[in-house]
Amino acid sequence: MSRALTFILILCPLFVFGQNSYHTKKKKAIEAFEQANNAVAIGDLNKALTHITEAIDKDKSFDEALLLAMQINLQLGNEADASNLLSNADDEVEPSFYNRMLVDLAQYHFLQGDYQKANAYLNKVSGGTLGMSKVTIDQLRTNLGFALDQVAKPKQVEFEKLESNLNGFEMQYFPSVDAFGQLVFTAREMGALSDENLMVSFDSAGYWTTPVSISENINSKRNEGTASISADGKTLVFTGCNKEGNIGGCDLYISYKEAGEWGIPELLDESVNSEAWDSQPSLSSDGKTLYFVSNRSGGLGKQDIWVSQNLAGSWQPAVNLGTTINTIGNDCSPYIYADNSTLFYSTDGQRGLGGLDLFQSTVADNAWSQPENLGYPINNERDQIGYSISLEGWAYYSEVSEEGRIYLYRLKLPEDVLPERRVTPWSVVLVNGESGEPIESLAKLAWSSDTLEAASGKDGSINMILSGKSGAYSVSVSGFETKLAQRSDSVVRLRPFVLGERLIEPVLFDTNSSELLPNERLKLEKLAKRILEYSELMVEISGHTDVVGDKRSNLALSEARARQVYVFLLKKGVPKENLVFKAYGESRLIRNMNGLMVDSENRRVELKIAKIEKKQ
Repeated sequence: MSRALTFILILCPLFVFGQNSYHTKKKKAIEAFEQANNAVAIGDLNKALTHITEAIDKDKSFDEALLLAMQINLQLGNEADASNLLSNADDEVEPSFYNRMLVDLAQYHFLQGDYQKANAYLNKVSGGTLGMSKVTIDQLRTNLGFALDQVAKPKQVEFEKLESNLNGFEMQYFPSVDAFGQLVFTAREMGALSDENLMVSFDSAGYWTTPVSISENINSKRNEGTASISADGKTLVFTGCNKEGNIGGCDLYISYKEAGEWGIPELLDESVNSEAWDSQPSLSSDGKTLYFVSNRSGGLGKQDIWVSQNLAGSWQPAVNLGTTINTIGNDCSPYIYADNSTLFYSTDGQRGLGGLDLFQSTVADNAWSQPENLGYPINNERDQIGYSISLEGWAYYSEVSEEGRIYLYRLKLPEDVLPERRVTPWSVVLVNGESGEPIESLAKLAWSSDTLEAASGKDGSINMILSGKSGAYSVSVSGFETKLAQRSDSVVRLRPFVLGERLIEPVLFDTNSSELLPNERLKLEKLAKRILEYSELMVEISGHTDVVGDKRSNLALSEARARQVYVFLLKKGVPKENLVFKAYGESRLIRNMNGLMVDSENRRVELKIAKIEKKQ
């Protein structure tokens, strides 16, 4: 939003008086004034300026005309002409009109960032002010005092315009960064036929690659913009406007990255979207909490911030973030930091330096702290909106140039602005220890105090945001043996289970007996725990005998031995779906190196992997 437009929004509506209320009796002056008023109503300010100048020429003490003339000049940026009108009006207009002219000039210079001049005008106000309450004037006075104080003690901040290849479009805005060097932003060329599309660039050794379309599945001939990518880079929420099937004009869509590709976007249902305008999403690092902006009914002001939680795969009805964050003004552009508890957002409803300022608030026990203005020069007289903050402390944003183009910038936030609880990106690659191939699967990562789930990509990599986790952890993947690893390990090699693999040494029995021996029971107890840990394994329990006795009796004995082991494991909690038992009698005898049978080893039950049911 340009500065001129912001000022028009604040000054409007201009006064419209009934003819009997005019402070003039001259019909020609009234006629010209009303023509100016009509031109203002349709937005033709240059025509309005011509008519209001004529009205003043007819009556130089026409209060309403002098005030309207000054307001029109301010909206056109003719500050010198507006100031001259004030000088000429000193002895010409009533005090309440004069005070209104002073306040309008003060407000204009406040929005231009000339706080000293604005303060000088405001200090001249004495008594009643036409069309303005004391509360409004006191608020402006408070903002000016705050702005002057902030400018007097600026924060040390680094600003830089991003590389030219990132700023290759006529307009690029609302950047969103993940924790692993991925930047998503909205791009648009000027012109009525141009639509918004989402672009992506990657940080390659400190240099951003040339942006490309994020995905054919996402960009269309309609408008796709104001996106938020989760910190792990695997979930994207964006705004789609005027798309077929929308609930409102602009709605929120979600897409998930699988096997390196963005999936077909899903329109979020009426738990999130409404028939009103819904946009400017921000997704928590774990992808479970969605903040966004809406002007739907039930809010506190013009635009409010709302939030929805994803519970068990279902987005819950969005709720207003409440009076601590939202105001009667515009509250927008939320960005939830990767710690999932620090919110940065823009508002013009709190004490600030002009327009929309950046604020910060933290949540604990579902209560938000009193928002804090980020101060000067992070905030200034312009609108601060559309920020995304990397884990390195860079805040990415866009800014409108004098010629109307929009460029991407970033600033390095001071340490006292960044969250106290810092989080770090973490990556690990899972590899098949036998084949050396990357493992693409869902993995469980277990620390002593917490267990996380994460999906590895085609290259076997897992990207996560971690806080407060260090040292050893275990890695569990379906079809592989759990392994203990260190957080510093960049690669974890997992041993795969193999069909026919023996899980324990054979369970041995006495001659002509199917009773479990005490030592063999201990062996089976350990096995039961292992099968419960690896629920994807189906285990074959195979019973065997020596050659003492006839074959029929031995077959029955081998079945009794296998059944004993089967029942024992069931009693230890192993599901029957993980077990199958078979009897082989004396058909699979073990012989020693000399070819002689070893009866003590043949009186056995073997437990081997019969099937591996991969689970995701």
